Amino acid sequence: MMDYKKEWIKKNSRRKILLIVFSLLAVSLGVMAVNVYLEILQYDEIGNFSSAYIKNLLYQLVFSLAAGGIAFFVFALSGFFVRKNCTDYFKKTGMNAGKMYIFIPAVVAGLITVVWVKDKFYREALLFFNKVSFSVKDPVFGKDIGYYIFQRPFLMTLLDFLTNLWIAAVLFTVLYYLVSFSTVFSRFSFRYLKIDTVLTHNLINVGIFFMMLACSFPLTKQGFLFDTVNEYVGASFVQMKVWIPYYTIMTFVLPIVTVLAYYLFKKSRYKKALIAIGVIPFLWAAAMVASFVVKETMVKPNELYMESSYLKNNILMTRQAYGIDRITTVESPEPIPPSRELIQKNKGFTENIPVTDEGAALSSFNRYQKGPLFYTFGDADILDYTVNGKKTKVIISAREINRALLSDKSYINLKYRYTHGYGLVMSYAGEVNTEGEPEYVIKELTHESPDSSLKVLRPEIYYGEMTYDYAIVNASGIREIDFDGSTESRYEGSGGIPLTFWNRLFFALEYRDINLISSEYAKNATLLTNRQILNRAQMAAPFLELDKDPYLILNKEGRLKWVINAYTYSDRYPCSRYTNGINYIRHSVKVVIDAYDGKTELYVIDPSDPLIQAYMKMYPGIFRTVPLPEDIKSYGKYPKYLFEIQSDLLRKYYLEPEQTDAFYTQNRLWAIAKAFNETASASLKDHDPYYVYTLLPGQEKPGSYWIRAFTPAGDNRHDLTSYLAVGCGPMNYGELILVTFPNDVFVWGPYRWEEKIGEIEPLAEQIRTLRQNGFNVAQGKTTFLPVENSLLYVAPIYLRPSGYGGASRVLEIVAGYSYGNEFTYGRGKTLSDALTDLFEKDEDREEEREVEKLEELMEKLSDLKKQLEDLQEQIENLYNESKGN
Repeated sequence: MMDYKKEWIKKNSRRKILLIVFSLLAVSLGVMAVNVYLEILQYDEIGNFSSAYIKNLLYQLVFSLAAGGIAFFVFALSGFFVRKNCTDYFKKTGMNAGKMYIFIPAVVAGLITVVWVKDKFYREALLFFNKVSFSVKDPVFGKDIGYYIFQRPFLMTLLDFLTNLWIAAVLFTVLYYLVSFSTVFSRFSFRYLKIDTVLTHNLINVGIFFMMLACSFPLTKQGFLFDTVNEYVGASFVQMKVWIPYYTIMTFVLPIVTVLAYYLFKKSRYKKALIAIGVIPFLWAAAMVASFVVKETMVKPNELYMESSYLKNNILMTRQAYGIDRITTVESPEPIPPSRELIQKNKGFTENIPVTDEGAALSSFNRYQKGPLFYTFGDADILDYTVNGKKTKVIISAREINRALLSDKSYINLKYRYTHGYGLVMSYAGEVNTEGEPEYVIKELTHESPDSSLKVLRPEIYYGEMTYDYAIVNASGIREIDFDGSTESRYEGSGGIPLTFWNRLFFALEYRDINLISSEYAKNATLLTNRQILNRAQMAAPFLELDKDPYLILNKEGRLKWVINAYTYSDRYPCSRYTNGINYIRHSVKVVIDAYDGKTELYVIDPSDPLIQAYMKMYPGIFRTVPLPEDIKSYGKYPKYLFEIQSDLLRKYYLEPEQTDAFYTQNRLWAIAKAFNETASASLKDHDPYYVYTLLPGQEKPGSYWIRAFTPAGDNRHDLTSYLAVGCGPMNYGELILVTFPNDVFVWGPYRWEEKIGEIEPLAEQIRTLRQNGFNVAQGKTTFLPVENSLLYVAPIYLRPSGYGGASRVLEIVAGYSYGNEFTYGRGKTLSDALTDLFEKDEDREEEREVEKLEELMEKLSDLKKQLEDLQEQIENLYNESKGN
């Protein structure tokens, strides 16, 4: 008889469980919906980037659900066969099978899979379905490079997912059988797996796994193109001759052996089935032995000959992947000493030699130009500007808000009052005053400037490098602190998100800030969020790598704009050397962010890059394909980060693909020129790239360049072999020029020059005296400037602050040149003074040389006269002797 009470309790319990489940599901969906809504709000506020976010979200959703559906089907199918086989067996033995669930484990597997693959597929899928051709083939399999970057990763991810899912299904099947049988027979035993139908099921599962493994072998072969062997990347002789053929054979052998072994097993020919299975480890062991024998007997004794073509592949593909195959090489004539006339003729170049670095300028800015205490200059950059009609190198820095310096850190001050920075400061890079401090182009809070065209009309900085938190503007009943710390203002920009009731509620939950709900000020105000420019740009374009050194420009409308160099990159370029985890990089995008309203724009500057072409197909409408605005283009410069990568690689990869002998023996490697390490005395460091304006050998027009010099590797003389330059101006942007010196010419590197500076006794004595009196004196970075057929060296000597808050200043500047082993220099408080001293000394030395030459000539004439007198005396003696006879 039915127990109605128990049945009612049972149904009621089910209802409660269902109610709890649906409630949790509804809450989860609600939270997800709010998160999506907030993300869309923020993406659109950044600059209408929500279409890319929504597309990513749809791909995530589709592939997660598809993967979950596949997992559900696989586990449900496995569960169905388990239940069928168990039920049939129990019927034969007269046992009661009990209830066996199919859909519950399948649903659980599906849900776990949905979470597992949430971020696993969509990026690779987006690239797969938006692939483009590189029009370059890999040197081994002859496939377009686009296959390896766009298609192969998706295929590998898909196969990896299916293989792991199948392994999980195989284990689940075995476990389900064991649990089912042990429940009925009240004991656990593996002998149940020997039941014919159970064994057949599990063997088929294992066979399918081997089929999947065979499908992965073509991808495994291609993986050798990314292996690192003896410091180079790509397939080696052993891999080409042993392992690639092995995987080619196994692609067909493994399925055949699997089917044959299954057939023999079903025919009860167990010994033959085991022999068939044994073919697989036998072939693997044979490949291992062959690999060892080939390597030891063929490759090692003849490594250069055997690996030559594969080294060539590495050189060729690395040069392509990093863009160093497009370098123009120019041989410089032997440098000659610069003259006063030469320097005067090229005054525009020498006036722009940086005599103070960004760090020294920044310390002066913070000491003298900060204004109210809550402002800070956090970073400085050297850029090109036209000042009073002349091309000029300047150091520019933004005056940003630093609320950590506020004495009153109340919520009102932090969120409503102190919301933004104010303007910028700009100084000449190639000029200091007689006190060694910067000469300003734009200074003070009023932005005074000797050039009336440099006007700062929108100085407020709401979006910057130091603004990590959100601010609330246009609040009712409260105004912002502006300018000098006492003036008040209101935000007039288009940036931000309106704080409606629902937005206040949702952002209060997002930021865990109850004040957004409770404060009257927040009603109908505007929320400025994602204000840190690197984070903002990364949110807009998460698929790009951002340069960590943004720079600020003042455009012709008087607005402040942040510019961030951005890169496409990959770690999937065949046979290319890895650097920082990648082996392909292009500078294809410049991100421009308005400092006032946060408007973010992505400008494509290299449309020939296949990766950016794929991203443009992937996310139509988020990139700007029009040319960069002229003011942004003219003030911009090539990224130092990418130039450092290219110059580091060039130390070895300046060699052509045919020069595998030198590449293998490494007897012609270059090293980055060395310099003194200011932070660690008695040690050296790589000489940093420096930024100059000049006319390089072989070029028709002058331009701005990053320059980095090379010396022979392991050469303690530190003489230059060459230097690499990259164009930074609108007309030569990204052009790589390698200037080499003749082999029989000795050109001093920065370290030799800095070493000689330390031997200038009057200067050395002055530095020792200052240090004994507690001052911190340091030698700055040496710059050498190519001026026609001469090289001019310039190095500042800094007086660094010994405590917090002090300002660095230039104590003295040393300028000069080397010729052979001759060291000629001039000193002065400014570069002009140092050059004057150089050529006055040079003229004095020239006079001394003339006097020395004259004295030497007189001495030779005197010797000659004496020799003539001796000769005359001998002749007379001979004459007298002959007369006497």
